[in-house]
Amino acid sequence: MFWTTPPFFDYVWVARKGLDEKAANAVRDAFLALDPADPQQKQILESLSASKYVPANDSDYDKLRQAAVQAGLLNELRLQGSASSIQDERDPCRRSTE
Repeated sequence: MFWTTPPFFDYVWVARKGLDEKAANAVRDAFLALDPADPQQKQILESLSASKYVPANDSDYDKLRQAAVQAGLLNELRLQGSASSIQDERDPCRRSTE
């Protein structure tokens, strides 16, 4: 092993702009309600390689974006443009493997 990354968020589920708020909230709530203590729900979580889903904020991804810029995978100008569009999205949720 050469280097280990610090923990970061992945597998984000985000509602598209214009999606009915009631539908977006229903999907978000379904992910957040998945309970690993329920055998059927645990199977769903395991198939997604997750132990649970938690609410996410755009700022949760700042360190990941900065690492992508430093690695040359994302340029600063593109990063500034994507941040504003991301902030327009509705309450994303991310998986947790904790």
